[in-house]
Amino acid sequence: MKNNLAVITAVGSDRIGIVDDITSFIEKKNAHILESRMAVLGGDSAVIMLVSGEKRAITGLEI
Repeated sequence: MKNNLAVITAVGSDRIGIVDDITSFIEKKNAHILESRMAVLGGDSAVIMLVSGEKRAITGLEI
């Protein structure tokens, strides 16, 4: 089976547990995080991730 790739970005107010929430969501969709970069800028956080998985897993990440 071919793995598909997607780049996920998330920006919002920084809070405790935000990374856990994002990674749990990706895991529940049966996708895998290949690389990630995260930054806190003032009171905001920014996350960008390269994710892989089967087509169903990747399309399930769309919100």
